[in-house]
Amino acid sequence: CCDGSDEANSTDCPNGCIALATEAFGALSRGCLRRAELAIAAAKAASSDAERLSAARAQLATATPTIDALHDAKAAAEADEASKRDGRAARLAAGEVETSLGVERLDAGMTMRALVRVALWGGVEGVDRMYDLLVERPGLEEAAEEVDSADLLEVAMKARDEAAAEKGQSAGGGGGGGRRRGQT
Repeated sequence: CCDGSDEANSTDCPNGCIALATEAFGALSRGCLRRAELAIAAAKAASSDAERLSAARAQLATATPTIDALHDAKAAAEADEASKRDGRAARLAAGEVETSLGVERLDAGMTMRALVRVALWGGVEGVDRMYDLLVERPGLEEAAEEVDSADLLEVAMKARDEAAAEKGQSAGGGGGGGRRRGQT
């Protein structure tokens, strides 16, 4: 800054200190105003964040008992399902199905006819299951060898398809137009 005091009667250096000081104080003033605005905005944001945090905590406090109740209900339902599944497994192991169907009263021929009828509708899985049952049942092991043949499976599937076709024709009047199992 040159205020002219260091040069006697010199016009080469005009006094520009006031203009420079005014400009510097103006920039400082703008900076202070901006700082104050940012401080106000930060305080508002902090207040808003505090309100949102408070609302979220209140919502969590309200939801926690519901969540806990739902977890308890889920655990109870899973325990009930496991209990029912275990009970069913125990009843099956104890022979509930065989007893209720009177399987012990069937001779080998009756058992074979019943199994073949069931297997016809079960397809490959039904014939496989029939084979397993025959192998497990005393006195029917020989019949299992017959079931194990591919010819029996073919006959069973053909008979099932023919029975379905006859049923469709007699019930619907037209029949024959539908697709059979295994065909595209």
